[in-house]
Amino acid sequence: MSLIRAFIPALRTEQWEWLTWILLAIQAIVLVIAIVYLVRFVLKQRDDYWRERGKDPKRPEM
Repeated sequence: MSLIRAFIPALRTEQWEWLTWILLAIQAIVLVIAIVYLVRFVLKQRDDYWRERGKDPKRPEM
């Protein structure tokens, strides 16, 4: 999204400064959402791994 502003010189003026902050906020929100989904995916994979072995995913040592 920041590339949009970088390649259009008219958007780099002071009157478009608010656009920079909006794009930065959107990027931050998307990053947080992506990290949350990545963590959920990895934890699901881990639980499936232990379930295939017939063990409790929360306490695999038992």
